[in-house]
Amino acid sequence: MNVRGAVLLLRVYPRRGAARTRAVRTVVRAAEAGDPAAVRAFAQATGSPLSETMWRTWLDVSLQRWASPLLDVLSPPPDMLVNAAWTDWLDEHDDRLWSLLDGWGRAAAPDAAPRVASLSRLARGDDDADLAPDVLAEAAARFDHPIGDRARARLAAHPEPDAVETLCAVAVESPDLTAFCVAHHLAPSDPVERAAFFVRTGQHEQHRALDGDGTLLAMAYRTAAPDVRARLRTIMAAEGDSDLIRVVVAGERRDRVAEMSDAELDYLGHHLAECRRWPELRGLVRDLPLAKAAAAARLLPEDERTGDDADLLALLTARPWQELRATVGRLPAEHLTTFGTPRNSMAASISPDSAELAVSWPEDRSTPTTLHVETVRIGAGESTLHFTGRTDSGFLHPLLHLGDEILLSRRTDLRWHLDRVFPERHTFDSPEGMSPHLRRTSRGAVMIHLEGLAFADPGADRLRLVPVHSFRKMMAGRAVSLENRCQLTTLPAARLIAFSDLRNEIFVTTEDGADVRKIPADEFAGDCSIDALSFLGPNTLAVHGHARDGLTISQHTEIWELPPDGAPHRTGAHDGPVRDRWPVEEWEGSSLDPFFAHQVLTANLVTPHFGGVHPGIPWLQATREKFRRFLAMPLAGDMLVTSSGEMQHETLEIHSRHLPTARAFLERPFLHCTPQDLQRTRELRLKIADPAVRDALDLLGNCLAHRFGGDIALGTGPAPAAGPTDIALSRQQGGDA
Repeated sequence: MNVRGAVLLLRVYPRRGAARTRAVRTVVRAAEAGDPAAVRAFAQATGSPLSETMWRTWLDVSLQRWASPLLDVLSPPPDMLVNAAWTDWLDEHDDRLWSLLDGWGRAAAPDAAPRVASLSRLARGDDDADLAPDVLAEAAARFDHPIGDRARARLAAHPEPDAVETLCAVAVESPDLTAFCVAHHLAPSDPVERAAFFVRTGQHEQHRALDGDGTLLAMAYRTAAPDVRARLRTIMAAEGDSDLIRVVVAGERRDRVAEMSDAELDYLGHHLAECRRWPELRGLVRDLPLAKAAAAARLLPEDERTGDDADLLALLTARPWQELRATVGRLPAEHLTTFGTPRNSMAASISPDSAELAVSWPEDRSTPTTLHVETVRIGAGESTLHFTGRTDSGFLHPLLHLGDEILLSRRTDLRWHLDRVFPERHTFDSPEGMSPHLRRTSRGAVMIHLEGLAFADPGADRLRLVPVHSFRKMMAGRAVSLENRCQLTTLPAARLIAFSDLRNEIFVTTEDGADVRKIPADEFAGDCSIDALSFLGPNTLAVHGHARDGLTISQHTEIWELPPDGAPHRTGAHDGPVRDRWPVEEWEGSSLDPFFAHQVLTANLVTPHFGGVHPGIPWLQATREKFRRFLAMPLAGDMLVTSSGEMQHETLEIHSRHLPTARAFLERPFLHCTPQDLQRTRELRLKIADPAVRDALDLLGNCLAHRFGGDIALGTGPAPAAGPTDIALSRQQGGDA
């Protein structure tokens, strides 16, 4: 559309519509470029309903904006243009725009945004303009704009309380604003906030006059955010007022130590050490929780670890405090913890230190689908997603948490492959017929494949294949999947591996494939299929299987001795569910293979593969009515991981009978402990199998014995053996979980 046609259309056909919109844009662009006809049309529209439309279009299309020559020849400007000019100037000062506004001699119209309307009046010298406190404070904080000078002048002359409060809250972040507040004696009205403001802005004389004993600053400190506390500590350290630091950070009440963060305690401890206030530092050690006390004790020079506290200080400095803190931090805080939203077909594995749980789950039962892997920090309840990828199966995907690495079995292209999903992603070239089930070794992980064993060593890019001749010979020519047909278990501490073949022959070997011993297939009961193997010690292997007779499934369990210099031989056998012969309490503290643990914990004693966790299992810390599926158990056996609900909508659960109680004891300040806690600590220690937790409770008990004047050593022996049985169930650590 040309300019002449556009001008004519606007004159004879002014109604709204697409044609008028195009005509307006044509005229505005032409007027901006200096076209005489367009400029005349623009001027003639002044005062008409079309004028505002044309100026709004100008604001949208003008490339010159407030430098446009149209502004010099057209007047008076409409209110909407004045409002737009003030808005732009308040956003960023421009000399030409200010000259234009000054020439117009008008503040923003009443229909402008309240902030723009009020500040425009202040800019024009109206010191009585009605300004909201936050608007006035925001303007006063600007040192890059003339409006800041106006706002600060008004505040200096008339310190409006609400605006001063808002201004002081941001002044501590700006040296210029701090100087303004100091020069004009502006500070918060609340005494507690005023004390903190004086300290943060370097007005130490004013603070001492207001808060001689530091109690106001202490109140401000305790309610402040962590970053503000850190800044206050830095300022007080620079001032070097030890008494003020003691009052503010620790408070006058000794039980304040229970509320102090690690950073605060570290700060206070180092300050007392730098000031060589050894009696106070020893007193702090006597009051703190175990790990914090151990950290503070190390700040004392050796020649100050004497006197009545010498034995206590020797105990606390005998082991790294960082290990104590890590042990306490990984323990669950609740007896039952649930995580996340319901998910489909979860598999789980606990890290060797029991601090973290790795979980895999496919999005749904369709194929293909998306598979996810995340980790959950058990002590903190925080989760992190590590892997998302394609899979051909909507069911369980075994995985193994090795601490520094996480391995995942993933089904693609109709067979199982192994992925490392943490710390970096890597897909191994996996052999044909590999079983998806992984077990720990002394260095990494192992699986079964058609020719023997496949090892995933830490950091390796390829699987290390170790053939087992007799197993390979039996499997030769068989194009079968080993999934759920050949069982595997390990004892990493002894570098032992046991696995079965399709005929139920059991092979026991070392991790290098040497010294292969066999339990012949015809030695295991009748027609039973092996479901689980589990080392009970270097020389003891438990074997569990089932036989099917129509719809009836019967169970069978055997215990085999594996003497180093003799043939394997059976030492016990039982027909029926495991718990009928060996109650579940006898297995507590044992490092059972997860498949064998499932047989012990299952609810359906006739068909264990289809049963959930028995509601009478002592590990359970939840209502017993729900169906729960066993997922994992740590090496020490102090926790139980289950899922509740149907497999398509499972909720992850972590059960722990005793570890939350241990955490509570270990986090309790010595100051709050009683003589009865010593006995409770000793009793609790005997119920826990995790060696690091037992050691921490042992140390706590000895510290409490010292505190209360006793001489009670808890010792470091193993947990008590289970009840009497005619089969020895070893409690040696190192089995798979």
